[in-house]
Amino acid sequence: MLRLGLLAAGLETKTGESPDYATSLKWFQQAAEKGSLPAAFLLGIQYAKGLGIPPDLEQARQWLGKAQHQGLERAGKILDILHSNPDTLDARAEMIAYATTLPTPLAPPTIPEDAPLATSKAELGLPSGFWPRILVDVHQAQSRHE
Repeated sequence: MLRLGLLAAGLETKTGESPDYATSLKWFQQAAEKGSLPAAFLLGIQYAKGLGIPPDLEQARQWLGKAQHQGLERAGKILDILHSNPDTLDARAEMIAYATTLPTPLAPPTIPEDAPLATSKAELGLPSGFWPRILVDVHQAQSRHE
């Protein structure tokens, strides 16, 4: 859900597409309600500046407060800005800066070119009827489990 929000907000693409803040808000809300620290932070910023919805400083403070209580210092700094001068918050810049600190698990795994093909379902432990073409270093996988 977090990644879908990042994509919708244009924070994980380099295509220059316009952000869809209404959609990112939906995904960040779902992720934040399940305890996602990054989603709570980004959701708070969207509420603070009214990205995808009318501005709601109460909701912004609630979500940023949750992120701060979970240890995100940056959320505390944003809360200070909202308390002293909310008009100075550059929401887009903050979202981009924070998104660049997140890991990118959507990148495809790197598989060595010399990795052998598994030759049977038994080698992979796949159920009957499930046999996609998968590159696997069977010996390395087995040694990890021994």
